[in-house]
Amino acid sequence: MQTVYECMEKTCQKLRQLNVDISNIKAVGVTNQRETTLVWDKETGEPLFNAIVWLDLRTQSTVERLIRKTPGRSKNHLKHKTGLPISTYFSAVKLRWLLDNVDDVNKAVLSKRAMFGTVDSWIIWCLTGGRDGGVHITDVSNASRTMLFNIHTMDWDPELCSFFDVPMEILPKVRSSSEIYGQMRGQQTQQRHPDVPLPRHLLQLLWEEPKAFPGQPRDIVPFSTGSIWPHSTPLGSLCERFHYSFFYTTTYYFGPCS
Repeated sequence: MQTVYECMEKTCQKLRQLNVDISNIKAVGVTNQRETTLVWDKETGEPLFNAIVWLDLRTQSTVERLIRKTPGRSKNHLKHKTGLPISTYFSAVKLRWLLDNVDDVNKAVLSKRAMFGTVDSWIIWCLTGGRDGGVHITDVSNASRTMLFNIHTMDWDPELCSFFDVPMEILPKVRSSSEIYGQMRGQQTQQRHPDVPLPRHLLQLLWEEPKAFPGQPRDIVPFSTGSIWPHSTPLGSLCERFHYSFFYTTTYYFGPCS
């Protein structure tokens, strides 16, 4: 979180240099690289292990074990619900690895102290108070990259959680991609920005590549470490037509979730 606070501080400094009154800041948005996985202790407020980033391959043996228990040993066994193949890329596999290999994580889960989330969940929990009532949420665009989220029902799926043997109580609440999630508060924020009126709202949450997509008039294909084709379409028809060719992700969602 140190880098987050430093970025906020630098932004406020730059705005002052431009003679912008930072008391006019009404909300803060969050964007992140989706699948990176954290588990932290809600009582101490500390991570229980280093984050496992999206491109980490240490989970390959976990992937192979999970595929072996599917009918036909198919990596696409869960794709009809998740839009994704069983792969090292996605968060559920990383969480499964943490549960299998890190004693502190397993003990915290058993004692009901563990919280799971991608980086967006961690940042929002910290900024909204942390262990003092922090908000534990994610949005549909991030949840849809975990392999625990059903992209048709738009919620965590008990059968998917059972497949990965992940307790649902450690998962963040799923919210839409643009709403007021909570109010920024907590000792760190107040110490660093005593002259910025609190509370301030956390308003929008989108994963990295398609964050501009809701305002785009046509399809865009960004090229970076990977390539994403955000495309508005009836989900069912696309999944059926290109079942083995593409991954499917919820790009954004406005309106109430279940």
